[in-house]
Amino acid sequence: MEFGNIRSPPMTKFEKEYLIELVNKYKHKVENMQTDAVSTREKNKGWEDISREFCSMQNVTKQSGEQLKKCWSNLKQRSRQAKNKQWRYAKGTGGGCPSSPPDPLFEKVDAVVPHINKRYSSIYDDDGYGAKTICSGAEQSERREYCRLSI
Repeated sequence: MEFGNIRSPPMTKFEKEYLIELVNKYKHKVENMQTDAVSTREKNKGWEDISREFCSMQNVTKQSGEQLKKCWSNLKQRSRQAKNKQWRYAKGTGGGCPSSPPDPLFEKVDAVVPHINKRYSSIYDDDGYGAKTICSGAEQSERREYCRLSI
């Protein structure tokens, strides 16, 4: 497929939801963390498969694999930002419920790749809000006052 350098219109909510479904279907290829040549080739083939299937759907704007990959990357980034904003708000003075309900689109992204919003606790800072304690038994006995309980 030939796509010029012409900017395509923004993706609709339906198109983004369909992209999330396709990424979930091909996530074993496109979300592979390995970076060797074979894995990279498989990722690129996976994005072309997603593009082919995406473009075969009626009422969607035709997109290349690179465009869909960039859109997916943007969705993951915005999902992380929204989750971090909620965590910062909850940790602030007064805490409480977030000012706006979470976007259902980001919840779908989190369902496909739950590892992107994983938090770890640390005895040295307070960024691990909501994370489970990862202290060993010996470490807990030595530093009991520093280890946080699971929330």
